[in-house]
Amino acid sequence: MQQLTVRNVPDDVMEALREEAAEGGRSVNVVARSALQEHIERRRSLMRLSARLPAMDALRARIAKRAGGPLDESVPLIREDRER
Repeated sequence: MQQLTVRNVPDDVMEALREEAAEGGRSVNVVARSALQEHIERRRSLMRLSARLPAMDALRARIAKRAGGPLDESVPLIREDRER
């Protein structure tokens, strides 16, 4: 595994890391490593979603074409159904 040194960490961030570590009975290193991993996982997830958006837009356009025009927004329809 690689090592990483982070310099000039703001005091409030360091304090928050220390507090979280103390609350969970973990080290600051473990908390920071976990936060970095969560950030990377969220970023990768967003990148995968972004890569799929063009295909989703194309599918939406094909469905609208078959339906004969633009599709209704689903949120109002769902709300209306829930109110019944």
